[in-house]
Amino acid sequence: MFWKEKGFILLKIIFMMFLIIPLFSIIFHDEIIPRITINDCINKQNKKLENIYELTCNPGNEFSLLSYDYNLLGKLVNLEKIKFIGIGSETDAQNFFSELTKLTKLKTVEIEDSRIGRIYKLGEIENLKDLSIDGRIYGGTSFQIKDLDLLGTDSRFNKLQSLTIKHLEMNEIPDLTRLSNLTKLTVAGYKLTSINPDSVNWGNLIYLEISDNSIHSLDNRIITNLVNLQSLNISYSDINDVKFVLDLPNLQNFEYRGYKHNNVNMECIKAHPNFKEDWLDWGWYSHKWWWNWLKRN
Repeated sequence: MFWKEKGFILLKIIFMMFLIIPLFSIIFHDEIIPRITINDCINKQNKKLENIYELTCNPGNEFSLLSYDYNLLGKLVNLEKIKFIGIGSETDAQNFFSELTKLTKLKTVEIEDSRIGRIYKLGEIENLKDLSIDGRIYGGTSFQIKDLDLLGTDSRFNKLQSLTIKHLEMNEIPDLTRLSNLTKLTVAGYKLTSINPDSVNWGNLIYLEISDNSIHSLDNRIITNLVNLQSLNISYSDINDVKFVLDLPNLQNFEYRGYKHNNVNMECIKAHPNFKEDWLDWGWYSHKWWWNWLKRN
């Protein structure tokens, strides 16, 4: 009888532990670790909802935006620009994007370090002009967007004037020729080895960044069509001959960080009529060293 009573008490203790430990864990987690939702980001503005024109939702380096408590997002009737950092899952992203489709004044959407999965819902944002998706802002692995080709096939994206797609799992630029209003394009990704000269309306671009890639040269058909280009960034590429810069008559700004690591002779660009000394800056600059330094500090 004694051992039965002891055994029953022991079972009760074990049962209570199963109940208490998870509860303690939740309380401890919420008390010690900041838990950020979209509504938290909005409430931190300390403004009436109709007076919020720009919003950044950033849970910090270690955490993802929580997937609940975001009902205020669709009430930001005058919001013009939003930036998401650290969306945790595709489901969360699509829920957030559904709220954005209610905002008729929204023009700019920036997404960093977020596994969004698909962009279909973003096409439903009525006045979307600027879209930026950077998949590896904190140095993690890049990821794939399943329907990235919609940028060139879905007419809802035709209003885009500025597009950034960086550090995604892609081997080539999708066909963007339908984006007749596009004037600013940024593409970055280590798996990018070449660019199809028929993929973009190059003549419309005033800003072009093709960085962090394995491209060795630009096709002459691209260069001859960049007649309106004013700013070019080819940082951390494998391009080793920059004479083509002389064929860009309207170029005002040029950037090639890390060119000395490729032993590139930059003397030729001094013959460009708009040459500035800062075109030669950052020759030894290594972003890999910079990221390592950031992680240590």
